[in-house]
Amino acid sequence: MSKEESDEETPSPVLPAVLACTATGLLSLGFGFGAGWRGFQDSQVYADLIEKFPDEPTKQAEAMARRSATRALIAGTGITAVLGAASIAVARSYGIKSVEDFGEEARRWLPTRTRMEDGMAKYEPLQRHISENLQSARDVVGKGFRQSSIGTYLGDKAKKSAGKHEQEEWEKDLVKKIESPDFGEK
Repeated sequence: MSKEESDEETPSPVLPAVLACTATGLLSLGFGFGAGWRGFQDSQVYADLIEKFPDEPTKQAEAMARRSATRALIAGTGITAVLGAASIAVARSYGIKSVEDFGEEARRWLPTRTRMEDGMAKYEPLQRHISENLQSARDVVGKGFRQSSIGTYLGDKAKKSAGKHEQEEWEKDLVKKIESPDFGEK
């Protein structure tokens, strides 16, 4: 394997860095919103609004509450902007200049079809074994339900309602399959 092929297959830390900056930015926006709301709830405006409902709070109290909420939201937005710029700087430092380049980098982090097939091949016997057990359990439960009083009652009710209107061909085939003695068995 040449060095170029090795570099092509090895993913760079750009994707995790961008995802970390994005997640942190979203958290900081949430923090800004929450801090602004909390500041409003702790303000005199909120207390006046609750206590003296029909009367409006004073203009000074409204301005103070608006100012503190705006500061908190701006702080969260500022942190998000800085993190966005940091993620762009990290991407540029690794040679990612466009969305297509970033998409190619993301594809390097995703597993290829052959890698997924190779990884799942060892689980094939387990899947077959589980499927066989589930099928036999389904058959036993289905047979028990058909023999139960509820199953018999619902089956009779379905037969009565099926005869009330003209059935289409697929409905007739379905009823035949359900009524057959080997329904639900292998």
